[in-house]
Order: sequence, then structure tokens, then C-alpha cells
Amino acid sequence: MKQFVLRTTPWFISIMLVFSLNSLGQGFENFDNEKQDPLFTITFNLDMSDAIAKGFFDPQSDFVDVAGNFTDWEDNPIELSQVDETGIFTHTTDAEFELNGEIEFKFRINGDWDQSQPDDNLQYIIVDGENVYDYTWQTPQVGWANLQWPADGEIVKGSEFNVFARVWIDGITGSEASEESLSALSVYVGYNITDANDVSDFEEGWTWVEASLNEGEHGDNNEFVTDIGSQIQDAGTYYYVSRFQYGDDDILYGGFDGGFWDGTENVSGVLTINPDDAELLEEDKEALDFDRFVFAEGDDETGVTEDFKLPSEGSENGSQITWLSDNTDVISISAEVDGEGYFTAQVTRPEPAKSNDVQVKLTATLNQGEEEDTKEFDVVVKEDESENYAISTQVVEGTATVSTDPADEAQADATVTVTISDIEEGKQFSSIAVTGDGTSDDIATTEVTAGEEYT
Repeated sequence: MKQFVLRTTPWFISIMLVFSLNSLGQGFENFDNEKQDPLFTITFNLDMSDAIAKGFFDPQSDFVDVAGNFTDWEDNPIELSQVDETGIFTHTTDAEFELNGEIEFKFRINGDWDQSQPDDNLQYIIVDGENVYDYTWQTPQVGWANLQWPADGEIVKGSEFNVFARVWIDGITGSEASEESLSALSVYVGYNITDANDVSDFEEGWTWVEASLNEGEHGDNNEFVTDIGSQIQDAGTYYYVSRFQYGDDDILYGGFDGGFWDGTENVSGVLTINPDDAELLEEDKEALDFDRFVFAEGDDETGVTEDFKLPSEGSENGSQITWLSDNTDVISISAEVDGEGYFTAQVTRPEPAKSNDVQVKLTATLNQGEEEDTKEFDVVVKEDESENYAISTQVVEGTATVSTDPADEAQADATVTVTISDIEEGKQFSSIAVTGDGTSDDIATTEVTAGEEYT
């Protein structure tokens, strides 16, 4: 065995120290030469707002993750965290990615490859700096919609008027669809008194009525229906279209009948609403006034001296009108309508000795369909200021039967018809003498010929 002795001389120690320092410096130099390249993080931001709005994802019960070549795919997927109560989910990885490194990945719902984001795997190349990958979960959209039927219509106010509309969403609509699977789809039919010139016109002035799913076979489409007729309170002309919104997607409008409304090829429907019977009746009632009475010249409702006429129909909508008098001794209404569509109000003026002017209430009853209403009018019949003459007959130089119309008395200027029959055999008519009754000036005696009229 060999033994070595270390001599502690100043020279030896000095040499050894220099050697050791040189060796240590060489070691530091080698370490600097083997320095590693920097590594980077990546932040994934996934927008699930549309998927939430359309019912594909529920943040209360579902989760989303990302799986890719950096997670050994499904061995170590990374779950993303919701940002507050928004539809954004995010995750920032550790610094583990090399510059220019290419990663490949997919987002999934509930770790299910069958619920991974549509289309191919996503790819990203790491850059020098901040690495952020933003992605919005892709969902189906309305691919086609229309105003199915009818193109137009005419109803009485308050009546039902159903409007149908159809829609197609790839993979969503069709015979297998249900109210639940279509719950994120809102469908309305809107109406307005003014048609639209541009889709922006639908934003104001239109009234929208929600439509419901109309069960039945409609191919790959689904059909919706709603009644707008009973919603509209006023008669007039209205324009209508369908409206669709799936989730938070843009609102779309359907025209008749080929697709989205454009105002030229696919247009608004047109609905005409006529007044109901009550409204028609009310219009006729408002228009019925003394202007529709036909008075004799010089007469009006404040002073009636002769027969006048009353209308049998409303001037606006043809409501049937009948009349009643509260004093038939003064004004009686004919039962029949004349050729011009009027009833005759037959006037009997009160005698001066018995009464002054008489006010008579005439009641018009108007009928339109099952609707009925009344309107009252007061007219004043003037007292008879003319002088009455008693009528009596006397046969001279023979026998005969004589009758007059009127029978007992007549006013001045009135017409009296005299009928003579049963003339005594051997006698013949000769003449009539008309004399006063002693209460006024005598009326001149008139020689007449049978069958002629005289004043």
C-alpha cells in the first residue's frame, strides 16, 4: 500500500487554490451553455351563451372541458370554470408549451365526445407572448321560415282569424320535434295598419301575438299557428307577417309564402276587418236624424201640418228601421213601405176647440243581425187652424141614396166626394147645390155633371 503525505508548504497551497478556482469557473461556463428555452401558458375562453339560450347547455348541471394532444386527449381533460354568472367558461394552463408548438384539441360538454363542439379538431400554434384562444360554441340556426297561410282574408270584427307559419332548423325541426325540444324557439305573428317597406319597420308599431306548435306532419319543418282576428279591436285593413327567434339569434321574419320576408317576392298577408253588427248598428243610429225625414214643404219637426215620410233603412249600413208613435190619434205609421223605401206618417191635426199643438214621440227601432237599438224623436203637430164645415145632404124632387167622404164635416179647400145611388125610377141626376152651414159665408151653388171633379 502506498501512502501520500501532504506537505503544508505555502507554495503548494497556493498552486492548489489556483487550480481549483480555474476548474470551478469552467463548470459555471458549461452550465450557461446548457440553459433551457422558455415555456408558455395558454388561456382558453369558451362562450357558451348561445348554447345556454338554446337549451343545449345548463351551467347549473353541466360542465365543459377541453381535451387535446397536451392532455393525452381523454386521459387528463381540463375542466373550464364559469366566469361569474356569464356564459363564458375559461381556463389558463401552466407554463408548459414551447414556442411554435402546435396543439390540437376539442371542447366537450360533460366529457362526452358525442357532445363535442361541431366540426374538426381545433388547432393553435404557440406564439411568443400571451396565448389566448377564444371560441364560441356553434349551434344550429334558423335556416328557413315563412308565412305559410293564408295570403289574405276578410272577417267581421271580433271573429277568429288563424295564421300559420313554418320554420326549418337543421337537426332540430321535423316530425320528432316537440314543444320541449323547440322551447328555445319563439314564434309570433304580428300585425299593423301600415305595411313594412324594410325589416327595420317591424321594430315599431307592430303588435305581436305568440304562436303555438301546430301538431302534424310538415316534413323537416314545424308549423306554428295563432289567432290574430280576435285580438284586433278596430275595423280596417291590416298587414301581418311571422316572426322567429332561436335563442339569442337575430330576429327573422317570414313572408307569404316562399321564405324570409323581403317585401317583393315574400310579402305580408292582408286582413280586412269589417265592423261587427253592433258597430254597424251604431253607425246607422248616429246617422239617423231629422234630415232623413221627408216633410211637406214648409214643415219641419217643430211644426207639422201634413203627412210626412220616415226611412225604413239605415243610411250607412242598411239596418232595418221600424217606427212607433205614442199618439196614433195624431200620427199613425203606415204598415207598408212605399216604393222609395219610406213609411208614411199620417197626420191628423188637433182641432182648435179641443187642443193646442201636440207633441208626439216617434220611436225608431233599428235592427242589424242580432243587434237592436232604439232612438226617439219628438215632433210637434200644429193645431188645425182652418174652418170646418158640416156636411149634410138633401135630395130635391125625388128620392136617392146620397153618401159623402168625409161623412160629417170638411175644412175649407178640402175635397168632398159625393156618391149618389138608388135614384127614384123615372128620375135622373140633374145638379148639386152646395151651400154654407150658416156659420160662415155661403159657398156658391155649383152645377155639376156626374163623374167630373170640381173645386
